[in-house]
Amino acid sequence: MFFLKYDPGAFSRYGDCGNYINAAKNMLNYGVFCEVSVIPPYPGIFRTPAYPALIALIYSLTGYSDAVVVFTQIILSSLTCVMVYLIASKYASNTAAVLMSVILAVDIVSIKSTNEIMTETLFTFVIMILVAVFTDFIEKCRKHGIVLAGILCGIGALVRPILLYFFLSVPILLAYYFKRDKRRIVTYSVLFIFTYAMFVVPWIYRNLSVGYRGFAAVQEVNIYIYKAGWIEQRLMGTPDIDYIDFDGQYAKVYEILAKRGISNTPYNRAKLYKELGMKTLLENPLLALKYQQIYTARVFTSLGAESVLSHIQKFLPGIIKPAVWVLVINFYKALLWGSYFLFVIGVFSRKSWDESRGMIFILALFAYLAVLSGEWGAESRFRVPLMPLILVISAIGVDRILHPIIKFWNLKTKSKEIQ
Repeated sequence: MFFLKYDPGAFSRYGDCGNYINAAKNMLNYGVFCEVSVIPPYPGIFRTPAYPALIALIYSLTGYSDAVVVFTQIILSSLTCVMVYLIASKYASNTAAVLMSVILAVDIVSIKSTNEIMTETLFTFVIMILVAVFTDFIEKCRKHGIVLAGILCGIGALVRPILLYFFLSVPILLAYYFKRDKRRIVTYSVLFIFTYAMFVVPWIYRNLSVGYRGFAAVQEVNIYIYKAGWIEQRLMGTPDIDYIDFDGQYAKVYEILAKRGISNTPYNRAKLYKELGMKTLLENPLLALKYQQIYTARVFTSLGAESVLSHIQKFLPGIIKPAVWVLVINFYKALLWGSYFLFVIGVFSRKSWDESRGMIFILALFAYLAVLSGEWGAESRFRVPLMPLILVISAIGVDRILHPIIKFWNLKTKSKEIQ
């Protein structure tokens, strides 16, 4: 558990944090979900409501205390470490499960996310509860398990829209799990999709009622500003691979709206973001693929520890000497890359596939999130929901490596006893 120096003004300085805070305050003060600080607020479409609703609940009980929001996230992050242990211990030894939960407890990027009013911590916690519930359902085949999994998947999508389309993979997974038992496949698929839709459809209906066809406009913005903006700079031959002309991208939308005689509203902008963004992606599929490869790779390779360590050094001058600094960074790198190595070992462990029915669900969820997580500027922050999934499978890798060593040690000991 970690708590950075509390600064009441810090969160409002960040666009994303400000969106969630504004949405929570507008829900409390005006009964309107709007992520922008305007009076009177209009129905917002950029974010989804679950995380702001949690903040609003905390605000209503504490008098708008950001510190309590952060403390709540520290508790959720700590419970996520417990979930890693509980899930990993199903598939690996107790020692390996404890080791992986400890690694998550000292993961600097996960620690840092608890100190920001952002969705990562809550989303990660919901994801791990979903994994625990679904894997338990697969082992016991109780109908209430698949219902609860659908509810959690719906809540997860309302926390972060990235989970919106994961439900499509569940019937495929059920078909794999239950093979020729068509009755079970259909029954469980219907139960899952129905309970998932109970949470997702009302939000879509609400958006339709205010004139927006979609789930969250953040998706359209990301497609147009980041992906299409990045592709357009590559087509222009801009040498800086990370450069995007943000002002130019926004100005282009305003100009087109004016030419078409369409009012410059958030709903009309969202429609145009989607239209222009998809047009650029479809015309340049190879560059779109290159963008995704670059930034998905950065999600896993960006250390993300420097800002936290710099913060500690600033407030504890002289405590972290240069030599200690290098040692801490290298230790964290070793933990990160060691986790990836053990993850690969765990994935290719035949025993885990033969005996662990839930492993396929965990890998499917990991693959889905990994593919969609690559966005310009997000990098290590988007790794937070992936780390617990990586570590659960890494626990199997630990056992896979230790088993021959333990076996050799036991044989050696037995040989000495015989002698």
